[in-house]
Amino acid sequence: MPETLSVRDALLSFAAGEPLRAALFLTYSFDGRWFDEAIIPELCERQIGTTVIIRDRNAVASEASTVRYRKVNASRSAVFHPKLALLVSDDSARAVISSANLTRAGFERQRELGRVFDLAPSALSDRTLFSSLLDYLETGLATEVRGDSARELAEVGHALGDVLRRFRGAPTAPVHALLHNYTQPIWAQVLARMPHRSLRRIVIVSPFFEPDRKHPEDPALSPGEGSIFGQLLQDFTFESPKEESPVHVFFRQSEGRTELPVRKLARFGKRLAFYAQDEREPALHAKLLLLEGAKGHGREPFAFVLYGSPNFTTAGLLNRPPHGNSELAVLTKLPVTGEGLRRAVSALDLDRCFLPVENLRALKTEPSGKPPTVRSQGIADTTYHVADQMLRVSLLDVAPPGTRIRVLLQRDGAWTKIGEADAGGLADITLSVTGLAEIDGRAKILEIRGAILRVELVAEDGSVTASEASPVNVDVPQDFCGMSRVGAALLTLDERIARAGAGTPPTYREQQKWLEARKAQESTGGVMGVATHQADLDRFYRNVHCGLRGILMRAKRVPASEFTARRSLDEITRWAFEAAGDSDPALTGECRLFLVDRLLQGACALIDNSSPAVKARAPAIATDLGVLERVSSVLTWLEGVKEPALALYASASRANAKRLLAAVRDGAH
Repeated sequence: MPETLSVRDALLSFAAGEPLRAALFLTYSFDGRWFDEAIIPELCERQIGTTVIIRDRNAVASEASTVRYRKVNASRSAVFHPKLALLVSDDSARAVISSANLTRAGFERQRELGRVFDLAPSALSDRTLFSSLLDYLETGLATEVRGDSARELAEVGHALGDVLRRFRGAPTAPVHALLHNYTQPIWAQVLARMPHRSLRRIVIVSPFFEPDRKHPEDPALSPGEGSIFGQLLQDFTFESPKEESPVHVFFRQSEGRTELPVRKLARFGKRLAFYAQDEREPALHAKLLLLEGAKGHGREPFAFVLYGSPNFTTAGLLNRPPHGNSELAVLTKLPVTGEGLRRAVSALDLDRCFLPVENLRALKTEPSGKPPTVRSQGIADTTYHVADQMLRVSLLDVAPPGTRIRVLLQRDGAWTKIGEADAGGLADITLSVTGLAEIDGRAKILEIRGAILRVELVAEDGSVTASEASPVNVDVPQDFCGMSRVGAALLTLDERIARAGAGTPPTYREQQKWLEARKAQESTGGVMGVATHQADLDRFYRNVHCGLRGILMRAKRVPASEFTARRSLDEITRWAFEAAGDSDPALTGECRLFLVDRLLQGACALIDNSSPAVKARAPAIATDLGVLERVSSVLTWLEGVKEPALALYASASRANAKRLLAAVRDGAH
């Protein structure tokens, strides 16, 4: 038997105890309640820079009960079907490419299949696959996201690219090829990698087939499209052992009902052999193709296995987005053995859990349902920017003239309008909303009041031309536990800077424990004090000094790392923007000015110590992160400082702000 590992263990065992730069999950189905309970508490026991989940909008079983991570509905494909978990630390990465969705069934109940790939100094053999994965993130997957989510996905790419640049490729030829279908159908890529087209046998493992079913995952076939089985028999010739069917199909069934297109397949006769899963076994959800090449004159035998997200369907293997599924798979070259694929079938337990079908026509195909379609207009992304209380909405296409956008929040079982604005001629709209986030009257903490928004586009005549649900995301997810912004309440700004510099921010469980205690004391009428150290100026100055020193030292060790520069510049300018505001009444004017000045100096030093290549990228980085807007806002605040005792200090700080603006505009001082 091959070594097996649960997907959950594969994720949570990676770089144990180390901070993560990024975490990316791709899934078709998404169960937010389960994910928040089973994965997030342990995953977020360490610092994570960026966490993004991209899923199919039609397959959300339950929405997440937290804004700790970003949820994105894929916007291009009719069906978004890849399954990927990617974790990136400072010097390593792990990718799990499988058939498992982010659901309890996918992680705990069903029969799934996938593989763990690692990139580290001691594991370089998969570097080529990670290079292909980075290209997939930057080209194909990038077409599925817009707005702030596009920036967050780019952060994941920067994190992975930074690790890739540290290691050289393995000297041997790669055995794994990453395949996606944004540029070319997966089937065409498989054919191109075959040494020849003569097969001894092929094994097909798939839970879903054509035609469309009661709950279809695939778009409808075009009038001229035929069966994937017909394509298989057209593209390959077979030289199977005597009296053996060359094509072996393993499928699931329940009480004689199956996803197999029974009528389509009956005409292929004995060329296809079918094996039905024992109903007592965990439901099959794995997807697998095993191809064994036939030896002959001028031909060498071979063995390949294709696994990942594609079902054995036209939409999964023969088509491309947007009308075909978006898919992700791995093609692995296997060693050729005398036993051929029989050994692989036995290793996967297929010979024990599946029984041969004598009469295919005795099975009944599940009834068809309404297939998903490609959208031309709708909501691509929504993000609530906490500091300025504005919602940024990205559309799939520019709204027609005269269109208005209306945002509703689901509260107490009803949809309530929280904002409305002009959208004509725009694809990205920023509007003010009220009621999406409020200070809890008892716990005195900012709370996001709902997990789902409904965004409507309203034409000039008042008709609703588009109406779509969208998950609630925030621009500072690391500050939140569940729907509560505990970051600013749990620690003062100087303490957050100090812990960021030391690499020890509060864990998710620490935040949960504090939040539960806070709410429990409020419910009993108690007053829970939050420790502040602003009165202790020595400690305040020490926190700021040590925190900034730690951040700048990390950046100085890797001056050519764009990821580190981006992350540090983002943190420092966010803190400066926060310090210049009035969110913390405990900060005196002198402390506020000192903090702003030190942060501005730190941001300038960060750019000064970067490599020439990173300096040249400073304008693009600043645009991506919104740095210009933050620093301009800080400069405006500094220009309003009129106290005589602070005037000279404020003047020097204004000079630092202008120097930083020049650096991020021009890429050099």
